[in-house]
Amino acid sequence: MDFFKFIKSIDELLYEVMSWLLFYPLTLWRMVSAPIQTMRDSERELSEEEQTQFEDRLPPPLFLLLTLIIVHVAELALVGQDELVRSNVGLRGLITDDTSLIIFRVLMYSLLPVIAATRLIRARGARLNKPLLRQPFYAQCYATAVFVLLLGSAGMGIGRPDYIREVEVGLLLGAFVWLIAVETRWFAAELKSSILRGFGQAMWMFGQWFVAVLLIALALR
Repeated sequence: MDFFKFIKSIDELLYEVMSWLLFYPLTLWRMVSAPIQTMRDSERELSEEEQTQFEDRLPPPLFLLLTLIIVHVAELALVGQDELVRSNVGLRGLITDDTSLIIFRVLMYSLLPVIAATRLIRARGARLNKPLLRQPFYAQCYATAVFVLLLGSAGMGIGRPDYIREVEVGLLLGAFVWLIAVETRWFAAELKSSILRGFGQAMWMFGQWFVAVLLIALALR
């Protein structure tokens, strides 16, 4: 009986993983073509029954995790092993392989949804708690995943002989411009305020995340 349960669990796992091949690009397309609507839809779906949530798209945290894995695999193929893995100096010694590097990046980029969600709750004047944090956090995982994809694409050419600096700089700027533009519209829509206030909240949020990442980078030197 236990053996058949094991086979059934493998069957369900295989189906789930293979479905990602279909729903990952569909989810990505939704975020690229209609980012604000997709983010707000994710908040709405969290109020539905668990069995019916995210039936036609990947859940936001999973979408972010898969994006980080895809970027990492592409980086290994095009650039090679990251310096954080090769070096054992200081806190870098905690990052010893690809798995620990992916975990580190998940934690680093997940700071962005946490900070954005916290920023929204504070701007609403509400009391910060886990139930209120969940919906905006999920929405922000979608935006962060696309940002990671753009940012990762910008960094993959560095160190290659066919590296074109102008292209990489353009991709890098495009990643930040896209993120700020989406965050501006999202904050404005969520707060039912002007684009100017949305832009202020987006820049404040991004500044907090940038300082946090900078401090982490300094700790790893």
